[in-house]
Amino acid sequence: MTEQLDCRHLKHEADSIDEKGAALHLPGDIPRTERIESQPRESYRPPSFLRNSAGAKEYADLCEYLEELWPTNEEHVGQYVTEVEVYLALSGEYHFLRDCLMEWCRQYFLRRVSRDNPKDKNDPFEKFTRLVEEGDKVFGHLERRAHTVNCVFLNEAWRYAVSLLFERTWKAYVQRIDHDKIAVTRRPVSQSSLSQTSWWRMMRRG
Repeated sequence: MTEQLDCRHLKHEADSIDEKGAALHLPGDIPRTERIESQPRESYRPPSFLRNSAGAKEYADLCEYLEELWPTNEEHVGQYVTEVEVYLALSGEYHFLRDCLMEWCRQYFLRRVSRDNPKDKNDPFEKFTRLVEEGDKVFGHLERRAHTVNCVFLNEAWRYAVSLLFERTWKAYVQRIDHDKIAVTRRPVSQSSLSQTSWWRMMRRG
């Protein structure tokens, strides 16, 4: 890392990001002093249920992408997480794998959201919550894991997946009533469908 980008520049950018996060009181920001730690290789494997919910190629592709993520984390063990984030962003090294993960999410969740499931009770909010919780089992636990570079690669893909599911389920029932206010025009079957515990908490630590 130090051979390609000046360490002083990385430190300056990481310090700037940390200061802005502190000023905005953003919850769950990655601590500036957090360092990357070695992770067990077997933790970078898709959950077993994907063998049924994903096609054979989808499953194999995700295995390959997560397998590429593990050595990237190991390469930066001991370095500050925020500085590695800056390095990967400025060098562009993470773009290809990030884009592969986003495309995987697009294909998988478009297919999943197009299928009816009796568990959803014909309720778009229930479908949204169920699929976000499903996605959390695939990506969320890895994306939120401390002391890793995982969030650099998985954050955008996971946010994209949640946005896509929102658009394909209950976006049509959101109505703007003022420049800073919105209203939901349909009531969910369960009042817990849109609770923070069901989807907002699943987003990135920062």
